[in-house]
Amino acid sequence: MKRLPDSELEVMLILWHHNTPTSTKDIHNLTDNKNKPIQITQTLLSRLQDKGFVECSKQNNSNMFKPLIDEESYRKSETSSFIEKLYSNSTSKLMATLIEDISDEELDEIKRLLNMKENQ
Repeated sequence: MKRLPDSELEVMLILWHHNTPTSTKDIHNLTDNKNKPIQITQTLLSRLQDKGFVECSKQNNSNMFKPLIDEESYRKSETSSFIEKLYSNSTSKLMATLIEDISDEELDEIKRLLNMKENQ
């Protein structure tokens, strides 16, 4: 799956959290670009559509967008790429980095998740 630039990812996060088709105007008002021309958001949505990340439909003279790629799939793809590039595909190396400055609560949560995985 293709990695998205931060500006396009911001739009996708809005769409994923809305869970319903969302208008260009509503998306624009929720982005960091809300004080800039709406054409910026239209361009981002057009790029996302070309990449196959969103679908556009017409509703009452408005373009409505919905995601075609779910957030979890994108997150898994990005995480795999990150681990591959920075940790030589080693999850244990990543975990070693993550647990250096971890709180007791977070450590307990990780232990719980590992126990769940072991018992599957």
